[in-house]
Amino acid sequence: MITTFDGLRRQLNLSQQFTSKEQLNDLASWCKEHISQDVVFTGTDKERYTAYMKLAEHYLTVFLPVASRDFSAVDPALNHMNCIQYAAYKGYDRFLAQKAELFSPELLNKGNVAGMTPLHLAALAGHIYTVNQLLSLGVLPDKINNNKQFPLYTALVLPIIYEAKLKQTKIGIFRLLLAKMPALVNAVDTNGDTVAHLMASNGFDTLIQELPRHLLFVTNNFLKYPIHVAILNRQLSVVEKLMSIPEMSGVRDAEKRTPLHYAAQYGTEEFAALCFKDKKSLEARDTFGMTPLLSAAKSGNLPVVQWLVGQMANVNATDCQGQTLWDLAAQSKNNNLMVWVSRICGTDANSSQEHQMKF
Repeated sequence: MITTFDGLRRQLNLSQQFTSKEQLNDLASWCKEHISQDVVFTGTDKERYTAYMKLAEHYLTVFLPVASRDFSAVDPALNHMNCIQYAAYKGYDRFLAQKAELFSPELLNKGNVAGMTPLHLAALAGHIYTVNQLLSLGVLPDKINNNKQFPLYTALVLPIIYEAKLKQTKIGIFRLLLAKMPALVNAVDTNGDTVAHLMASNGFDTLIQELPRHLLFVTNNFLKYPIHVAILNRQLSVVEKLMSIPEMSGVRDAEKRTPLHYAAQYGTEEFAALCFKDKKSLEARDTFGMTPLLSAAKSGNLPVVQWLVGQMANVNATDCQGQTLWDLAAQSKNNNLMVWVSRICGTDANSSQEHQMKF
């Protein structure tokens, strides 16, 4: 068995830099067989060769020496994790399979400083083979991290920039974990978020349709429903799925803002169109007496202001302080909005005391 990087280079006759497709295939095959089925590099042959060389070198030079000393020891070289946690995070499913008989249940479920167990970490990184390996070793997805989140939650976390394949893999991981313990679908973390809130935040439109309906009408600690979270995070496909439920247009947050209020303040015309149901939704008032149109004006959202006016929103509405559409447009400091509002007034609009809009 190869245990050093120099030994690997000699056995596979690997050059330092990419020289042939044959070397690349041999190296990639060795990494897949001995390190990870999860880690697959894309790009040019040269880029892939360099990446697989770095993977093999790190595994043989850094990881294995630490793992050979003590499975439970937390090591700075492993990002202050023990070797099982690190293997899970990096997707070293082959290592976990090879050493399976040496791992105690306690070690397999041990969390890091954030309470993240190996299963949390594998789900977070999107390593489905590693998740499967941990489950085959008897690990259950019933441990929580410091935020009271099960691995189901970390399966729903995505980086800011990611490939479509990662999202699909994470969907598979979520389904895999949920099948092990279906009752965890009702879990709530320290922020009061359910898995529906995370799906809404990260655009898991397919999964959110598979949830029990009651979860779509649960608020978090900030009294936000998943629909509010979806709009805040500009997840149009999720909004479309949620707004197909008739009752969804009437849900309100702590300040009595409806989905249309959120679309007006944070979204685009597309969001507003999805959240608009009837004349009643146009004139819904929040705690401050703001209609969606007034909210859009205050946030300087000219396209949505124009769209709402096109739907015959009441342009003469005022909030609890008597502020008009013009007042709120002026507060936004959006010059284009102010010009447009003045134009539809047909006069030189100045303030709520001096002007009533006519449309």
